[in-house]
Amino acid sequence: MMRQRRQTRFTAARRARGWVRPALALAVVALAPPARAVDWPSPGFDAGHGRLSNELSGAAFGDGKWSYVPAGGAGALASPVASDGTLVSAQLDGTVRGLQAETGAVVWQVYLGASVQGTPAVAKGRVFVPTLGGKIVALALADGAMLWSTRLGGLNVSSPAIVGGDPGDLIVGSGMPGQFVARLDGATGAVVWQSPPGMEEFSNTAPAVGSGLVVVGTNGGHYYAFDLTTGLPRWDYLGDGIVNVAAPLIAGGHVYLAGGQESDHVHALDAATGLSLTGWPITLPAPAPDLAGTPIYRRRAVSSFVSAGGVVVLETRLDDALDTDADGLPDRVLSRESVVALDPSSGGVVWQHPIARVAFADLNAVPGFVVCPTPAGFSTTAGPALLAVASSLVGTLSVLEASTGADDGDLTIAGRALASPVMANGRLFTVGENGTVEARFSSVNHAPAAPVAAANPRPVDAADVTLRWSASMDPDGDQPAYELRIDSDGEVLQSYGQQIFLGQGTTSVAVTGPLTSGVTYTYALRARDGSGALSPWSAPETFTVAATSGAVTVNGAPAASLRAAIAAAVAGDLVVLGAGTYPIADTLHVAGGVSIRGAGAGRTTIDATGLALGVSCEGTAAGKPTVLDRATVAGAATCVSVTSAATGVTLSHLVVRDCATAGISVAAGGGAAIVNATVSSNGTGVDAGGASSIKNSLIAGNEVGLKVEGAGTLTSSYDDLFGNTTPYAGLTAGTGDLAGAVTFVDVAGHNFLLAGPQPSTDQGDPADDVGQEPTPNGQRINLGAFGGTSEAELSLPAGVGNDPTSKPPTPTTPTPTGSTEVTVGTPDGEAGGCSLSGPVAAGHSSAIFVLAALALVRRRRPASP
Repeated sequence: MMRQRRQTRFTAARRARGWVRPALALAVVALAPPARAVDWPSPGFDAGHGRLSNELSGAAFGDGKWSYVPAGGAGALASPVASDGTLVSAQLDGTVRGLQAETGAVVWQVYLGASVQGTPAVAKGRVFVPTLGGKIVALALADGAMLWSTRLGGLNVSSPAIVGGDPGDLIVGSGMPGQFVARLDGATGAVVWQSPPGMEEFSNTAPAVGSGLVVVGTNGGHYYAFDLTTGLPRWDYLGDGIVNVAAPLIAGGHVYLAGGQESDHVHALDAATGLSLTGWPITLPAPAPDLAGTPIYRRRAVSSFVSAGGVVVLETRLDDALDTDADGLPDRVLSRESVVALDPSSGGVVWQHPIARVAFADLNAVPGFVVCPTPAGFSTTAGPALLAVASSLVGTLSVLEASTGADDGDLTIAGRALASPVMANGRLFTVGENGTVEARFSSVNHAPAAPVAAANPRPVDAADVTLRWSASMDPDGDQPAYELRIDSDGEVLQSYGQQIFLGQGTTSVAVTGPLTSGVTYTYALRARDGSGALSPWSAPETFTVAATSGAVTVNGAPAASLRAAIAAAVAGDLVVLGAGTYPIADTLHVAGGVSIRGAGAGRTTIDATGLALGVSCEGTAAGKPTVLDRATVAGAATCVSVTSAATGVTLSHLVVRDCATAGISVAAGGGAAIVNATVSSNGTGVDAGGASSIKNSLIAGNEVGLKVEGAGTLTSSYDDLFGNTTPYAGLTAGTGDLAGAVTFVDVAGHNFLLAGPQPSTDQGDPADDVGQEPTPNGQRINLGAFGGTSEAELSLPAGVGNDPTSKPPTPTTPTPTGSTEVTVGTPDGEAGGCSLSGPVAAGHSSAIFVLAALALVRRRRPASP
């Protein structure tokens, strides 16, 4: 007779935990659909043990498979769990493995020294494993490394339930001889609370958590509810059966229980009070044996529950021991396995589906542990939820409709199973009684491939951190959404500072959360298709944040970053950049009529290292030229581009260097005037497909100095070309062009100031004003990025030999020779450094490097500023 114990309530103030977790900044961009894809990280899928995934699939699983057969014959009772691209499986001999969910390849393998019967659980990159050696251990999901071990004592079979947020706690029932339930800190293994004495038996069942309760069953068929926060008892209920590893289900404010062994009952309780619901318990179907013989005993094995399709489902097996030869001893066992669906309110049988029937002549061949595998529920794109049902008797898995029990297909698997199947990311995973792990791929939904995160070889502007990745390929043609994690400790599974969800088709994101200059951050992504399947995580990439030393203004008003300023600027606007380096993570798209002015080519650097294109001028505004003035642009494949839609562009007082393809490129239809530029160490210095001109410039150490493409034109005048492999391609030297090597202050250090009078000094267009050049300036503008500025080199004083003021040079039109003249040392034999704060006078103490040698090193990408 069923007995229900007096319900006992306990109230207590919540106890403080006595520990504090570090706060983590969390940024969530709500661009993706509200429903997030999830893995199958614990035996019950969720804390209440509903075992229903919201991933959309179908009944067919014929699009591929993999198998992993472990060495030895230890076998397995524990079910697999899937998380973050890793499938975790445990064997009875204490071996725990992390397998690559895509391929089945072994990622790591750990032997714990004690048998593992309970299913592990995974949360925040940690694998929690109960052992019969008295310990609960935590392993790193990434590599299996031991994170912590907590001794609870006893033979721990109870699978952990994961509760709480960041990083989450785990709740376990202590095995024989323990008679308590414990909540452990997931990060450290410290005991948060332990239930007070009072449980009559030890607990092997996985706790179910819901409605503020923890509900566990003990091996006398006695169930206990504890307060989730404090661990204090809330109620207890005396059911029947043995319970063993069958977990309760908390759903819809009710608790469902099935004991098995000698019991045919299923109980339903009110979660708040622990009182039995009207009409419950119900009795499961128990047909008489259909094999001749005298019944000796009957045992019922039961699974945990599934809540799907509006019904409560469990798998059950009747083992009838029969005497078939009239000697009074059992000599045959008839085992019949079925799935039963119950109405969650009334307990009425909605449907019953037979799975397998086997008559065993060897009593020892009957499956042990008094357990059946629990079905796995998953959603479909159209139609009812489905159940994946493995058999404990034969090597078959059936796919049933949850609402009707209709059989939509059967699969042959490696053998009979006590472990429960799981469905995750387009794959159905099973573990056989012999330990064989298998994955079958859905024919309806396939997981996307892992995205590839872009490398960030140079520090990025703290005010403009943009991360990029390649689009993930989805076999079904879906455009995936993405999850991005960022952290500063080298990994993103156990902890992360930022978690960002991004919409379909997104392949970059501007990170606005708090980041610290000088810190190296790790980031990784995974993709989610429209049906909820997740890709593996991308290989991690890193980036370092650098504070931009220069201020940015637009028409005098401060701007958050260079990118923000350029994006907001319209024709007629002036963007001013202070002295400093501005690392950019994406091309700067400059609208027609916008002017950008730096503090000087030696003071303001736009670092485009790693980009295909640095600065792109992209439009024309009547009466408002597009201007880029007084800056260095470096590091991109093409550093400055003038598109076919941009004419009247002025590029002045620029250093353009270390651009593998082209320093400046003008597309057909576009037009640019380049004035006083230093163009060095590029594939092609200037590549003109449109109508362009260049004057008063130094073009040095490039593969090709000046080049004309197609119908383009490029007029060169008063330029000095030297140290280039090919000075001119498609054009010839123009008026005033020179071919004399000059000496820069420090080419390796990217200082392109001239230390004193050079062959290019006072050789600019005689019609051009000398601008801000200090005196003596020869009353004629110098060549290069600093000509016409306050940082121009000085001319020789009047009266000194070759003084251009006393004897103006006659403009010539030489045929450049590609001179490789090398000058070593410093003027007057002096040694010393250089300053970027002002003009460098003749005789200034400095270390001089010679650009004529650039032709020997231009293929090597120099270090950034």
